[in-house]
Amino acid sequence: MQGKYAVKKVYGVRRVRRWIVSTSLWIGEDSLLQGYKVGGKDMWGLLKKDIDTHWKSVVFMLVIVAAFVKCFGAACVSRVFIGVPCPACGMTRAAFLFLTGHWLESLKMQPFFYALLVGIVLFVLYRYIIRKEKYKKIFYCYSMVMLVAAIGFYLYRMIRFFPDVPPMTYSKQNLLYYIIHKWL
Repeated sequence: MQGKYAVKKVYGVRRVRRWIVSTSLWIGEDSLLQGYKVGGKDMWGLLKKDIDTHWKSVVFMLVIVAAFVKCFGAACVSRVFIGVPCPACGMTRAAFLFLTGHWLESLKMQPFFYALLVGIVLFVLYRYIIRKEKYKKIFYCYSMVMLVAAIGFYLYRMIRFFPDVPPMTYSKQNLLYYIIHKWL
């Protein structure tokens, strides 16, 4: 059955009108809010597809991070192996400070945390809502500029603050230090 009131199949489940209690909106085939159809595809269907595709990778990375923290006391590969902070050093602390309402301290800890937040918003906007090819280029350009800027800022912090000011401190509890002092 074709037309305005055709019932569509999405992932094997018939889409029917349903009542959303939290917003008190009627969502159906003729509604403007019907599944946020963007670019001919369902935004929520695309999100479900992305989750179905990538959930194993996310779980694997979380297990690796948990194993690093359990075995070495840190999740940063750079800090564990050579004791030197990486360009993203301080990102977790900045996120914690941001979530607890200490926005200025978060900005001081890792200014590129805010660039990461903007990048996440841009990704969600361009991937799930706008979905036009020209905006992908803008997102990739933003990502490349932020990557180069973050590396430049990292080099500045290494020259200016390393090894005394957190998070730019040297950790003697690393594998390279252990190997050099144990074997040499």
